[in-house]
Amino acid sequence: MIEIICDEYGLYPAEETDLVLTETTQYEAADAAAEQHTKEGRPLRIIVRNPVLFDWVDVLTRYSGGEKRILSPVHELADLLRQPVLPDYLQKNPQWIVDLDLLKKAEQQSRQEETTDCWLRKVLIGPVWNTSSPASEDLTLIFSWLIEQDSSSLHPLVLCLVQDQLTFWSHHSPDYAELFSWLETSPFKRARYLTWEQLLFSYPVEKRTVWLQQENMFYELSCFPNRDDLSRFAV
Repeated sequence: MIEIICDEYGLYPAEETDLVLTETTQYEAADAAAEQHTKEGRPLRIIVRNPVLFDWVDVLTRYSGGEKRILSPVHELADLLRQPVLPDYLQKNPQWIVDLDLLKKAEQQSRQEETTDCWLRKVLIGPVWNTSSPASEDLTLIFSWLIEQDSSSLHPLVLCLVQDQLTFWSHHSPDYAELFSWLETSPFKRARYLTWEQLLFSYPVEKRTVWLQQENMFYELSCFPNRDDLSRFAV
């Protein structure tokens, strides 16, 4: 049998006996190999990494028992999460599923009734980011995560999830709507500034003011005038 696996994203690990196609120049050799294996009654698995060849290899299914499969990160993840359809941003960016190792994460996680967005926040940022309306004790976890990140190295999907959840909280968290609305503009920087201010709280006001003039911190903090009403959170 000739088995053809179209696998642009490297989801299927090739074995030593598999024939792997990455260049169009390899097609004729693959055709010859498929014909030879068919004549000899030996199975052959052909793994096609180059999407340009996906249509070309249709011809190889003419050999006895030939079949073709196309592996898609989107379909694989949807099956693992038991979701009929994944969000549009994953369908348009299947490479993100590979970049973030989401298939492996989905295999390791126990199945729960939750949306794909909820699952992504849970595995990529942390369970607290699924809280519908954070309590005061949740702020410590949220701020700890924000100040520990190097935002320049975070994956675009993670940045989107963070931004979207802050926006959601700014509209659905009555106790901290102003805080999350303020964080939306620049969450990582502003979380760091507010944490520093809280750490300096025991120092005289005049000293704090001088220290917070650096990097325009005081201006950023002044955009959240009611921050002194927040309880101190340990980070």
